[in-house]
Amino acid sequence: MGVRNALRPLRKLFSHTQVSDFGPLRLKRVREAMIQRGWCRNHINQQVGRIKRVFKWGVQNELVEPSIFYGIHA
Repeated sequence: MGVRNALRPLRKLFSHTQVSDFGPLRLKRVREAMIQRGWCRNHINQQVGRIKRVFKWGVQNELVEPSIFYGIHA
């Protein structure tokens, strides 16, 4: 359930975006969307961490290029 909630703002903003086009600026926009929803900082940090773990899982399963994963950690 936690991962689903974390991915909602991401999917709302970038559901038609290729993973290869995702990067730090787009993650920043997702974070801003979470702020607009009124989420507290701790909750936002948890959710962003979950999003990063989803990308890490994608790298481990060769679905996401490692450069994308490292880019969103920058």
